[in-house]
Amino acid sequence: MTHSDMTKSLVSIIIPVYNVGAYIGKCVESCLRQNYQNIEVIAVNDGSTDHSGVVLEHYGKRDHRLTVIHQVNRGVVAARNAGIAAARGEWLIFVDGDDYVTDNMVETLWSEAKAADADIVFGDFYLETARKCSVMSNCLPFGGRRSAVASALLTNKLQFSLCAKIIRSSLFTEVFTPEDLKLGEDAYVTAQLCDKACRIALTGIPIYYYVMRKSSVTHTPSKAAVASKLSFIAYMREFYGDKPYASEGLFRHSFAAFTMNEYFAYLRMGGERADVPQWLLDYVDNTCLNDRDALKNLPVWRIWMLRAYRKGDLWGKIIRWGILKLRIALSFGYDR
Repeated sequence: MTHSDMTKSLVSIIIPVYNVGAYIGKCVESCLRQNYQNIEVIAVNDGSTDHSGVVLEHYGKRDHRLTVIHQVNRGVVAARNAGIAAARGEWLIFVDGDDYVTDNMVETLWSEAKAADADIVFGDFYLETARKCSVMSNCLPFGGRRSAVASALLTNKLQFSLCAKIIRSSLFTEVFTPEDLKLGEDAYVTAQLCDKACRIALTGIPIYYYVMRKSSVTHTPSKAAVASKLSFIAYMREFYGDKPYASEGLFRHSFAAFTMNEYFAYLRMGGERADVPQWLLDYVDNTCLNDRDALKNLPVWRIWMLRAYRKGDLWGKIIRWGILKLRIALSFGYDR
């Protein structure tokens, strides 16, 4: 490491790992290959039953910058928290074990953080499927104040994932990470971090390869994962409910759009309307579906399905079946 590298902040890259033995080597190699040298990589093996742990130990012996933590299986939230507790860096970056990153990821994010005096910097994603690679970008169309950032997150203008970001480690003080969430746990943490940050910046540069696979929990969800969609909405409602900007028009429309999108995802993944809390049904049916500004953020087929479910379960399931068949046909067998 050169003298100039030593004057740069230590950046901790945290990788939660569970049964990704076929991919973790590529992930770790991409993290260790950074042109920004002052890094540590912390891989938390969350009780993997495949050879993920063996692969990690192999790389740990080759590069002292990689620390491997083995723990009994407790879920991705506990794995991330173990990595955070072990991290020594001023800045944290999260990478999922079945994804990989560009060689300039850390340099790009850290340089923007210093230049903009930001607490969080968003990088863009490469979205990689078996057939193509596209870019998912971030933007702040409503400005940089907290309510505007929240609205951008809720309407997918900013990516909710913890990945592809550099985050000042001090922000994680008193951040609540619910271990019961199987889907949306990182988004809930991102919402809290962004609300605490004094300044947020964007690079406009894709630095993270998000690899979509049919075997992921979002494509083959368990019953617990499906049910956690409802918990995710409830957590977000509680978190934002007491914010001073909760009554602002832009935020209200954005939160309505977010709720409809998450509720749609719950139904699309096989969730039953009968299991939805009455407050959520009332909010979607009587408020969200009558909010024209919120509806502008949804694809038309999602609106059709939500309105069909409002009319009756049978109508909703018919539209759901048609949407799933059409999505599969248009994606040549790959359903996003």
